[in-house]
Amino acid sequence: MIDLVDTTLDVTYSCLENPEAGEGNISLDPLLLECPSGYCFLSQPAAGQDELSPCVDTGSVNASELCYESPDGSICMSDRYTRTDHICDNGIADMGFHHSPINAQTPTPSLTYTPSPTPTPAKTVTPTVTPTEEPECIRLGCRIEMPCNEYHPGDNCFCNVVICNPGAATLVNIPVFVILEVSGSYYFAPSFESFDYFTEEIHPDLTVLKVLKPFQWPSGSGSYSGACWYAAMTNPGMTELRGDMDMFEFGWRE
Repeated sequence: MIDLVDTTLDVTYSCLENPEAGEGNISLDPLLLECPSGYCFLSQPAAGQDELSPCVDTGSVNASELCYESPDGSICMSDRYTRTDHICDNGIADMGFHHSPINAQTPTPSLTYTPSPTPTPAKTVTPTVTPTEEPECIRLGCRIEMPCNEYHPGDNCFCNVVICNPGAATLVNIPVFVILEVSGSYYFAPSFESFDYFTEEIHPDLTVLKVLKPFQWPSGSGSYSGACWYAAMTNPGMTELRGDMDMFEFGWRE
């Protein structure tokens, strides 16, 4: 658990469950959409939903002006998206988490080859289609993998962090933080104590970090929703993020 003692947080342009003073803050239903991949998006008619999230176009500045520095250069929210159709943010920035291209799902063979008028096994199964759904390694960053978003007794469960290194060189002594949030408490893998992290060599292409080995979800664990994993890399001095971070929300039910 992280205890913030004698610390003041200046919260602005945020959607909060409990009203809090601060410029641009709102306390409304954000109309989040929970998708099969586990990522949360903002409801908006332009992407096919019926309602418009109050978090859309209510940030502090234009998405193109809301940027941070990474080893790949300057990354702006106009390069990322909050919509289910993966169209990047434009105009005034949306509130909330913005997804990067590493979170995009690989098209399935059926989607890839539906335009074919006479599909045959030879056409639908090609070397470019793999049995896994791993995205192509395009941007430096982390992606969290779990089998599903809600677990019941006896369900299979695991947690992996897939790290993408699109460069040709191996990154050494890289801290990888994998944090589990439950009921406002934070547990740092691999020990799940108050502070811990993995130290990894990140080889080119994809590296799979096994956070939780496969197990069956136990009975008697009650019901809970809103648990969340966070995964991110930092530089060796832990002074700045390296690449894209990720989050994955899940829960369980008897």
